[in-house]
Amino acid sequence: MRQRLSMLGKLFTRRKPVASAQMPAIESSEAPGAASREALLQTVDVALQHHHAGRFTEAEQLYRQVLSVDSGHFNALYYLGILNHQFGRPERAIELIAQAIARNPADASAHNCLGELYQQLNKLEDARASHEKALTLAPNHADTYFNLGNVYRKQGKLDDAIGRYEKTLTLDPQFIDAQNALGCVLGMQGRPVEALACFQKVLAVKPDDFDAHNNIGSTFQCLGKPQDAIAHYQRALALRPDDARAQWHQSMLLLLLGDYANGLRLYEKRLEAAEGVYLTHLKAIQSKLASKPRWQGESLRGKTLLVWTEQGSGDSLMMLRYVHKLLEAGVKGLVLYCGPELYRLARGFGGSVEASDMTTMLPRPDYDYHCPIMSLPFLFGTRLETIPDTVPYLYVPADIRAKWAQRLVDTTGLRVGLAWAGSKNYARDLQRSIPPKTFEPLIGISGITFVSLQKEQPGALLTETGWPIRDWMNECEDYLDTAALVESLDLVISVDTAVAHLAGALGKPVWLLNRFESEWRWLLERKDSPWYPTMRIFRQQALHDWDGVIRRLVVDLSQLVHSRSLTTD
Repeated sequence: MRQRLSMLGKLFTRRKPVASAQMPAIESSEAPGAASREALLQTVDVALQHHHAGRFTEAEQLYRQVLSVDSGHFNALYYLGILNHQFGRPERAIELIAQAIARNPADASAHNCLGELYQQLNKLEDARASHEKALTLAPNHADTYFNLGNVYRKQGKLDDAIGRYEKTLTLDPQFIDAQNALGCVLGMQGRPVEALACFQKVLAVKPDDFDAHNNIGSTFQCLGKPQDAIAHYQRALALRPDDARAQWHQSMLLLLLGDYANGLRLYEKRLEAAEGVYLTHLKAIQSKLASKPRWQGESLRGKTLLVWTEQGSGDSLMMLRYVHKLLEAGVKGLVLYCGPELYRLARGFGGSVEASDMTTMLPRPDYDYHCPIMSLPFLFGTRLETIPDTVPYLYVPADIRAKWAQRLVDTTGLRVGLAWAGSKNYARDLQRSIPPKTFEPLIGISGITFVSLQKEQPGALLTETGWPIRDWMNECEDYLDTAALVESLDLVISVDTAVAHLAGALGKPVWLLNRFESEWRWLLERKDSPWYPTMRIFRQQALHDWDGVIRRLVVDLSQLVHSRSLTTD
């Protein structure tokens, strides 16, 4: 199988353009004679030799020399654009390759390259347009179909991505990266058996393919086969001992198995392995914090620490329990640098703890250290038996609690909140989120007032059901309002999303509906959680088996209503 080498960031000798329907000869805007044109081509060839050898300064000088004579020289513009990409100047790279395309709009490989550059800047619609244009010029180019598949994957259009990867493999069955990518998207769709087949096709021909071993490790983890997963993670790390991505993936398996000593240490590699939206966020935050050191466990007595959120809201809500540990460590001041959805809730700690909205405020300049919030368990040496599990550790001001309690004064019976979907930005959201109609067997249980805790688009699906569910989520501005609503409930039933963490942090009874593969924090097989003492876990017994979870839920919920009625009679 063939390993794909992108034009971007790779070393190469002479460019071989993708054949297209029209490929006019490259001519100078100053129209030099034939001898001059040949001299320019020879200069570009010498520049390419320097470029290939890593002598970038010499290559750049020669490309610019050619352009000083012929400002529209296609190859000089094209390769200087790639060189600027290698120098870490993607915007300038786009400008140069766009100029090359203006000179020769029929060159398919230039459009394809431009699309790759747009992808690097997460300008996905521009990238899609460039790759589509390349395909109109070279309709059977496997690399372009692969790049287009990557765009659709990043946009969350998984069926479109699969179609492009399959087309790539039709044109080139030896395309290893396409086979791995196809397997990854099938895994994101909750089709791990099909994904595993893709990765095994790679290993059948190339047994030492790092990505395939790493991906198989993740797939076996999804299939509930942790020992098989460990074997492939170890094989991947034997091939690339320092690879941050493989170490990060292995860390989540170790944490799932309860090995916090090794799992939390390797989990620190997430900051090196980040990609996509997560990487963009990290770069933006770290650029604001570059002037101060990261906290590595030094004494905090008399110091000010800035803790910044880095992943999903659920992760941050889970980690806010460490505020009390930091205060016990003697920190003089603590700044919680978070998104607007958490800002008002984080302000509730009071005292020496302050909150700052990272979307509108720069961090205060007088802090001594900063720390990503998900590193706190590692820095405190957390083990299963030492998880800070005192709840509640989040609080709602009395006036806001009273405001939301008023909404429920006319309700009767058990008050139960429902949340059935998480953020679509999460790569495996299809596995954890469920259609609201799945809850239909619960609605028929008498003696319950159901309250929606589902925010944004998935909540609109309620109108299609006609169920008698109270829904005020369009009035909840942030997690403080949601927390106030939760405070007035008797029970929260939620899939693995931020609402489950919020209810657990408030010390409210919460029943978590957990997918078969499980998140690392929920461990394996346990019906309880060491992180939230008021949580019960209802696990899928097989892939996609939400119906089995709901059947058990109906039995237990009915019993709870019955026992409550006996108590109140």
